Amino acid sequence: MSHQAITVLVILVIGIVLYMTEAFAIDVTSVLVLLALALTQVLKPEEALSGFSDPAVITIAGFFVMSAALFNTGVVEAVGHRLSRMGGNGKKRFILVMMVVAALIASFMSNVVTTAVLMPAVIAIAKRMKQSVSQFLMPLAYGAILGGKCTLVGSSTNLAINGLLPKYNLAPFSLFEFIPLGIPVLIVGVLYTIFIGTNLLPKDNPEGHEQEENVDRKRFVTEVIIRPDSPLKGRTLGETDFHGTYDLQVLGIVRGGAQKLPHKDALLLAGDVLLVKGKLDQILSIKDAQGLEIKGDKASPDKGKADTDTVIVEAILSPNSTFANRTLKQIRFSSRYGADVLGVYRHGEALHEKVSDIHLYFGDVLVIQGTTRRINSLRQDPNFLTLDDVEHTPLRKKKAIWALAIFVLAAIVAGTNLLPIPEVALAAAIAMILTKCISVQEAYDKIEWSAIVLIAASIPLGVAMEKTGAAKFLADYVTRYFGFGGPIVIMGAFFLFTAILTQPMANAACALMVAPIAINVANQLQVNPRAFAIAIAISASCSFPTPLEPVTAIVYGPGKYKFFDYVRVGGLLTVLIMIVSLLVIPIFWPLH
Repeated sequence: MSHQAITVLVILVIGIVLYMTEAFAIDVTSVLVLLALALTQVLKPEEALSGFSDPAVITIAGFFVMSAALFNTGVVEAVGHRLSRMGGNGKKRFILVMMVVAALIASFMSNVVTTAVLMPAVIAIAKRMKQSVSQFLMPLAYGAILGGKCTLVGSSTNLAINGLLPKYNLAPFSLFEFIPLGIPVLIVGVLYTIFIGTNLLPKDNPEGHEQEENVDRKRFVTEVIIRPDSPLKGRTLGETDFHGTYDLQVLGIVRGGAQKLPHKDALLLAGDVLLVKGKLDQILSIKDAQGLEIKGDKASPDKGKADTDTVIVEAILSPNSTFANRTLKQIRFSSRYGADVLGVYRHGEALHEKVSDIHLYFGDVLVIQGTTRRINSLRQDPNFLTLDDVEHTPLRKKKAIWALAIFVLAAIVAGTNLLPIPEVALAAAIAMILTKCISVQEAYDKIEWSAIVLIAASIPLGVAMEKTGAAKFLADYVTRYFGFGGPIVIMGAFFLFTAILTQPMANAACALMVAPIAINVANQLQVNPRAFAIAIAISASCSFPTPLEPVTAIVYGPGKYKFFDYVRVGGLLTVLIMIVSLLVIPIFWPLH
């Protein structure tokens, strides 16, 4: 093995460790790997930068714009409302319709966006049916993931591997090439979820669940400040009768940065911060009646304005949020958004700490109060996913017919191979802008640049592994230890290895690391490398067994799931998908 091959393998191992530990953002790690390959002169400058001009990058950017335009014009919202009407009152029927609808949307849109858009409707329907939302949210996420396996643009892993194929003298995937495998996988996944998966999911008593929704979820902890003009100033905590009059519980008093026990004889002074637990309407009631102010880390720009325009929403911290593991004080939430966080929920439980000092994590639900203008601005922020009705977001419904027509035309042209998919994606994105389905600024804002950089920076790693012989070395190793069972056993080993590795890693990054090895193994065995590429694409997007991927993380908090719920339900689903894949792939992509 050459010196350069050893260098590539060392960089590969370091990259995997960085991905798994999340020491840096995944796109930053990819750029660091790229820089290491360039600085060690494994790759020439033009080779190192080749990923940024790869057709896969253009395709992803184009479809991000198209997806955003379909959302902005109300097309996706209309699908969500139709879902509500089609679902009926039967649990199994609704799960079937929900998963199929999610799969159809996610075939052409981000599965994260699909799940986020449909989640409010699903939660509302669950409440109407008096069923626990835990019975529906994980199936919703799984439906979106399964849908991404049906088309080239349904998953970033499909597009990432598609970018590698020409480097191995293989033709790129067509738009609907995955359908022969994606449809059986979808059918098996939906049937499994309906008849087996839902029985493994946590179940709440409907009445108990409704009571929890009405009591626990509406009781949260927030901080209020005693203003100088408050009638509470100079009175003891016992004299205020927070509990008797307002059904509120004072958990603590903060004065001068020090927290004091809420003793009934404690004297309240102007500027004291009270840590209060109670229902939303009661907190707002005492705020107005007793001269209190909901605490922000800084004065909100909208403070002092009339409250007639005030709205309250719940929002989830997005999986791609830059605010993860930071406090509201550190991100200057109040001054940044002109709104106040009234409380924070984690796994359905209100956190009792000082709101401004809580470290936020993916899936945390924030109760946010602000003016309509401020909240509408926050809805557009990629750091949060609002859980209230999507109708609050201004939509260009008059442009819906244009957006739908452009999308359908693009799908037909790309699906029939009249034009290369990157050109179709770019043309469709421009058409969406020209017809004003989406503005230029919105188009730039809606492109997930981290995904673009991730794939563009990771593609040259495959080039380096091929160029230096590192991929061939690993392929020899795999063949030596798994070759006894033939190509199907080796493909199964790759599938299982990739599915496990993709849990702590970004799907596309995992696919781009494993695919070169798998393709080299196929070439050594003198079997169809395209079949192995398909297997890696499918396995790298098997995000079912853990809540570590964005799409499964989104439903983690609202569904009140535990980590093992994913392992129990998603682990078996992953095995079933592997079996289906190993049976179907040789039929449509013959090994010999």
